[in-house]
Amino acid sequence: MATSRESELVAAVLGPLIQSVGRGEGAELADIQPELRRVWQELARIPGGAEAVRRAAAAPEDGLVQAEAAVVVTELLRSNGELGDALAAFRPAGGSAAARKRRFGAGAVMAAVLALASLAAGLSVYLGDQPAVLTFAQAKAALPDLGALPAGWRTAAEAEVGPPLRECVTGESPDICEHVRSVATVAFTSRDGVVVVFMLITMEDRTWGEKAYRRSEAAAKAATGANKQMVPVPAMGDASVAVGDSSSMDIGVEVGTEFLSITSDIGNSGGSWDKSTMLSLARMFVARVQQAEQGRTPDASVR
Repeated sequence: MATSRESELVAAVLGPLIQSVGRGEGAELADIQPELRRVWQELARIPGGAEAVRRAAAAPEDGLVQAEAAVVVTELLRSNGELGDALAAFRPAGGSAAARKRRFGAGAVMAAVLALASLAAGLSVYLGDQPAVLTFAQAKAALPDLGALPAGWRTAAEAEVGPPLRECVTGESPDICEHVRSVATVAFTSRDGVVVVFMLITMEDRTWGEKAYRRSEAAAKAATGANKQMVPVPAMGDASVAVGDSSSMDIGVEVGTEFLSITSDIGNSGGSWDKSTMLSLARMFVARVQQAEQGRTPDASVR
């Protein structure tokens, strides 16, 4: 939960950053204070950090986007003790909070940020009580790359991230889909030709993350029959389930606000899916998502 000083500092840092970035390429950060320039440099090192501020500058009326930027800055200040100490006595140019609100435009940006940062209960939706909701960039970074996979694997489909597809909203689970923030996917081919797809669905909060998992779990159990059976798997994340048949295996895991799945399909490869390999991939994927939720750069791998 944010302290009063922490909330004030987040607002004091984020407001000028948003205004400066909003000037556009070439003009952004032109006259920014040295302390804020350092914050920007540190944000640029965090997956999705600088992008979150740019999105806030481009959408000043979107409270959720403003909240996302505030969360990123809060997490940075909490995780970087040296930076936090350096900013302990920081005061932005422009005087009081009221003066800053007048200076930074019609108040839409700073009012939203100040309101969010000053309400600890508001921030606890994203921090402390619940894991952070991943940005598009963080979700994409959580997807494994070739360096995280066994040697000899190849990319079958490049990593993509975006809002849920229209088919999701009009499909069988519109209540779930309405609360999806993003969907990230990537696919690889193993050395023996088995295709493995990684999918990460970011929900708006932990409650909907659990609901998405429960819906998937129910669907997996309903799909079992003569060929497809439940596959016992050890506990992963907050909850996990798996189902498989002779040609494929699907693992679903709930991790905080995220629901992730790993699916293998032998197709016409002549290969076969291996449970131990799939579990190793799932544990790696879970670890990367958890790293992203903690604001760290995902680097978990199976190697």
